[in-house]
Amino acid sequence: MIVIQSFTWQGTPEGLEEYISAFKKAIADTPDTKYIGKYSPVNRWYNFSIFAEFKDYQVLEKLRGNFHYKRDRKTMPFMEEEFFV
Repeated sequence: MIVIQSFTWQGTPEGLEEYISAFKKAIADTPDTKYIGKYSPVNRWYNFSIFAEFKDYQVLEKLRGNFHYKRDRKTMPFMEEEFFV
C-alpha cells in the first residue's frame, strides 16, 4: 500500500526538516514500512508530498502511534492523505 501525504508548509525550512525527520523516525520505528521520498510539485496549491509504503492499513495505524509531532496549523494549514492499495 502506498500512502501520499500532501500538505501546505508555511513555516521555516528547519521546521519542515523537523517534520520530515519525525516522519522518518516513525517509519524506522515501525516494521513493514518504507520511506520513499519527498516531492515538491510545481503549479500546485500545496507545497510538498511525502510518499511511504506500508504492508497494510494496520501497519499505518501502528506508524501513527509512533509518530510524535505536534502539528501547528499556522505552519501546516492543510494536509491530506491518499491511499493506493
